[in-house]
Amino acid sequence: MRLAVPLALCAALALAGCGSREEAEPTPQTETPQAYETQAAVETGNAQAFIDRIASAELFNVEAGKAAIELGSSPEVKTYAEMMGHNRANSTDALREAVAQGADGLTVTPALSAEQQARLERLRNSGGNFDQVYAMQQTEALRQTLDTLRAYAVSGDDPALRKYASATALKVERHLETAKELR
Repeated sequence: MRLAVPLALCAALALAGCGSREEAEPTPQTETPQAYETQAAVETGNAQAFIDRIASAELFNVEAGKAAIELGSSPEVKTYAEMMGHNRANSTDALREAVAQGADGLTVTPALSAEQQARLERLRNSGGNFDQVYAMQQTEALRQTLDTLRAYAVSGDDPALRKYASATALKVERHLETAKELR
């Protein structure tokens, strides 16, 4: 009998934590083994890992921007999304130019990671919370991109890409500040 009350209390507390969280945006999954391996390669100056990570980030921002133009509700979000789409496409062009000036054998082939595809899907399905989810995702994605750019600018193994990383970091920093204001 003495155990019945504590067990019932534990069961009730456990069930209380099982509520639906569909409305809340899940925490971005940045701690995957692939993310660590890619970041480690970037931090040690691996040019192709840097290119792949940045090209992927640029594509994510462009695709999220397209969704924001279509599904966003506030004029600020739509304007920001248009600006990001244009600027990130230009940044990808600048990345291609830096790669052309850099070491042989490097390629720019933008592709979304599984994590980025999942984020876009959550964004597209966020309904009435679209603007908030977009602002949060942009802030997180731009922070990650900025960290990657800064790391490569300091320790990258390709001079043309280090120059690109340094110049692009300044632009991404401004975009990050603007994304924070969308909240």
